[in-house]
Amino acid sequence: MIVKRVITNFFFLISGEMVAKFLYFLAIVFTARHLSVEDFGKLGFAEAFFSYFIYIGIAGVDTIATRDVARNKGLRNTYLANLLSLKLVLSLMAYCLLASLIIMAKVSPELKRMTLLYGLCLFPMAISTEWFFQAIEDMKYVGVFRGSREILYLVGIVSVLSFIPDVYYVPVIRITSMLVATSLLVAIVVKMGFKPHLEAKVELWKTLLKQSYPILISQVLVVAIFNFSIVLLGLLRREEEIGFFTAVQKITLFFIGLVGVYWVIMFPLLSRLYVESREQLRTFEETVSRVICAFVVPVGVFGFVLAESVVFFLYGSGYAKSAVMLEILVWAAVFNMLNVGFVYGLLATNNQSLHLRAVLLQAILMGVLATILVPKFGGLGASIAWLLVEVCGFFLCKKFYNRFVTFRFYRFLIKPILASLVIAFSLRYFDGANILFVLPMCLVGYVGIMLVIKGVEISELKLVYQSLTVR
Repeated sequence: MIVKRVITNFFFLISGEMVAKFLYFLAIVFTARHLSVEDFGKLGFAEAFFSYFIYIGIAGVDTIATRDVARNKGLRNTYLANLLSLKLVLSLMAYCLLASLIIMAKVSPELKRMTLLYGLCLFPMAISTEWFFQAIEDMKYVGVFRGSREILYLVGIVSVLSFIPDVYYVPVIRITSMLVATSLLVAIVVKMGFKPHLEAKVELWKTLLKQSYPILISQVLVVAIFNFSIVLLGLLRREEEIGFFTAVQKITLFFIGLVGVYWVIMFPLLSRLYVESREQLRTFEETVSRVICAFVVPVGVFGFVLAESVVFFLYGSGYAKSAVMLEILVWAAVFNMLNVGFVYGLLATNNQSLHLRAVLLQAILMGVLATILVPKFGGLGASIAWLLVEVCGFFLCKKFYNRFVTFRFYRFLIKPILASLVIAFSLRYFDGANILFVLPMCLVGYVGIMLVIKGVEISELKLVYQSLTVR
């Protein structure tokens, strides 16, 4: 029964997330092609500035609620009512803070208006019940929610920008798509027999906020790692520079999100295994790491080799300056994707404070590096800063998590690296070929080599299966 539920959850959520991310990425590409690089840069700045306040509106309580309800289903009604109230209050506070800071910021009026519009997304996010379905391990609704949200967004972007290429319509479409999809998710909760309402149990609020504040700070710092350079570009460089950088950052975030969704699904399971069987947790982490490495390594190698072709195919020659940034950012994404398992491991084992420590050091390093590199090198400097910060975060989180769950990791990188390099070196014979031909060929060749050298063993897949059946 547990295996069936996990497989079903994984199928629905990974399918919904892949569809959602693909549709969102199509919307990004369409937007970039129908707006000027400067206008696309304005959007990048507004999203980056707004992202600092997303987690203030959530405050990490979603993660704590997911963990608590996963362990005790009897808390569902109480948490539903109190999280709705608490997140609405926090979102209102976050928007007021956002408005105050952007009004005082020394940026153009266009950037201020764009950021204020994006800030309204806080309120649909506040009423979202995604955490609830994650906690009860019924992910099909989360997958449908995310897919429908991005379908609405893509349809809105294509319908409007095809006829009115005005940058201010983009955040309006985003807010509308989020509000409609979130309302549908709440309606499903009601249909299941639950009645979301506003409730304020002060002691529960205090408990949730006390437990979640390390996550809140960590998430804000993570946003700083991703977006501080973009904000700095908006303050010190031209908006066109933001456009070049954010265009390729969106590509790397697509892959980061795919790996992240896997660990979101596994988070309730990790939380239970830590309490019930730490040996089984270690086995699970070790075997899954091999599969993750087999996916992540070729993303870095092929992304680096094909960077220019990818940029030209997606965005056109107007974004040619972005290619060298992608060559660097793709490796930042690799280290991030390798690290995310350690991050969720720390959260599942109640070690939010250690995660906070690692992220704090990363954020400080980002502040120093971006301040030095961005004013002089622009988007290229931002790319280098992000790469160095992600390398630092990987080694820190791995070191902290190994205090509680120790397993071999680096040996899982060897075969994927060898297989990827073989394919990469063979690409010199296909110079100038269409990316739609080259990329599938790379993937088929990589999979073939991995099967020959046994990059992922069947016995390890069986161990993952056994780990999922632990009660």
